Amino acid sequence: MNRQELSDIGIDMNVGLRNFKNNPLMYNRFLEQFIATDKHIEAASEAVSSSDEEGFKNAVDEFKKLCKQFGLTDCHELCDKVLREGMGSEAFSRLRDKYEIIVKGFKG
Repeated sequence: MNRQELSDIGIDMNVGLRNFKNNPLMYNRFLEQFIATDKHIEAASEAVSSSDEEGFKNAVDEFKKLCKQFGLTDCHELCDKVLREGMGSEAFSRLRDKYEIIVKGFKG
């Protein structure tokens, strides 16, 4: 995907590229792999279902780090809010929705 297409779905390629030695091929390859295989939101949702607050926090915190690395700035900010507000927050629903938009946009 090009810079504008990524921006349209909420990914700041400029931020991500800094973490991949400004190599767009490497960045795109790892971003594709991340989008295709990441299970942190799923793990956080499962933690909510089982009232596992520690598991929830761990999943969201790890997802937050990856969001920062890949330039998912909106998701990164939402992770901060989720971690402040906790498992029952409306911010987690917004985070799931935002990430779903990114995944669908990336898959085309």
